[in-house]
Amino acid sequence: MEKIKKYNQIVLAIGGTVALVTLAGIGLFLLVETWHYYFDDYDDSQYDMSIISEEVADSLANNEQLRTQVITFRSFDLIDSAKAIYILPVTQKNLGEAEYIDEGALGLMNSRYTGRKTSLRIYGVTNYNNLILFGPNISEPKMLFEEKVSIDGYHYLEELGSGYVLIIVAESDSNGDGVLNGYDNQSLFLYDMQTSSFIDIAEDEHTSFVNFVDGVDRTELIFQYGFDRNKNGVFESSYEPIVYYRLNIEAGSMELLLPNEMLDNLQGILEGSTDNEE
Repeated sequence: MEKIKKYNQIVLAIGGTVALVTLAGIGLFLLVETWHYYFDDYDDSQYDMSIISEEVADSLANNEQLRTQVITFRSFDLIDSAKAIYILPVTQKNLGEAEYIDEGALGLMNSRYTGRKTSLRIYGVTNYNNLILFGPNISEPKMLFEEKVSIDGYHYLEELGSGYVLIIVAESDSNGDGVLNGYDNQSLFLYDMQTSSFIDIAEDEHTSFVNFVDGVDRTELIFQYGFDRNKNGVFESSYEPIVYYRLNIEAGSMELLLPNEMLDNLQGILEGSTDNEE
């Protein structure tokens, strides 16, 4: 009995030692990772897929014949099962090192590394730089955009029954940080599948698309827009207002859901500048 008791004590001691060593190792690993993240020159640009702006890309291509990003593709997205229409999103990957642009198939197959890393740091979220329409009833794959844009998302409007694709787009580096992504002011593009063309939408200046309106019939096409009051090129939701617009497809314009007179009256009541006379 005494031998069994001693054996159990030895087993417990060994098990406790192993557990303590394991916990200490995990703690040390987390400490090292935390240190690297906060105190080292952590290069996260390779994990971020924002699109470098037109100005930055032109400077690299024209002055040094360099590129820092290459195209890649996401999964096919079936947007219309009845007509077997797919969207193939085009995104991008950041190169670990800038490379020379050489002539060749796709402009990608033949390239030479410069041997130096780019100093460009990119922040934001993964987004698309183009959309490709594809399907058995489409004669050839169609690239929707001919200019550089950042696509934050898209939605196929089945509710209208006419084949429209709503696309959320940043057309320019509005906040001047050197990249195109969801932090720049967003516009709404409407692609007509029947005519294979975009419908021009006139949007108010210094506004940025925020979201579809939940809880309202989508056939109404009502959207939230942020108003960039300080005109710094980015909608700051903490202290800049949201307004509602209705899309008039026939007129190709965004129209305020509530008339200006009502908005002025509401603001006047809030700030106490409206005289209420009975």
